[in-house]
Amino acid sequence: PIPCVPWQSQTSGHIHERKAVVSTQSTWGIIYLIMMGLFRGIGDRCRMRAGTSVIGRILIPTIFGAILGTIGYIAPLTMGSGMSQIKMIMTLHYNGDIGSSVLIGTVFLKTITYGLSVGGGFVGGIFFPTVFMGACLGLALTNYDEKVFPLVLTVSCSLAAVPGSFCPCPLRSR
Repeated sequence: PIPCVPWQSQTSGHIHERKAVVSTQSTWGIIYLIMMGLFRGIGDRCRMRAGTSVIGRILIPTIFGAILGTIGYIAPLTMGSGMSQIKMIMTLHYNGDIGSSVLIGTVFLKTITYGLSVGGGFVGGIFFPTVFMGACLGLALTNYDEKVFPLVLTVSCSLAAVPGSFCPCPLRSR
């Protein structure tokens, strides 16, 4: 189990830390949205050009599936929604077995795999992959400097900030 750090007092320093974490993660959410749109657009354009022919229904998803399989072989954390991997990356982080470069690489490849899967005609939602990306980015910030970015604060803010940056969900108030 991952130890919980007791919540410290609400000093102005902690408020600034939370604002820095949320703004950083919101920026990553916007980058995710742009990258996802790019790769989804590529897939949509390929399927539109091929139409309803055999190429459009069979060959395009097969090519996109091969690309996704290759990325999944290289970086297994990018496959699936990410909800089952959150516990694993938290445990790996606690044991010191996963570094920031792996976490950041996973985030970029998760963005690409989501865009390709939606563009290739596969099913999947947008919310849980972004929650997983928020967890990865929060842990990467904690790896950078745990005194500035405490684990509980950074990961909890990241889990809400990345999907909250573009999903109209109940994680943010209006």
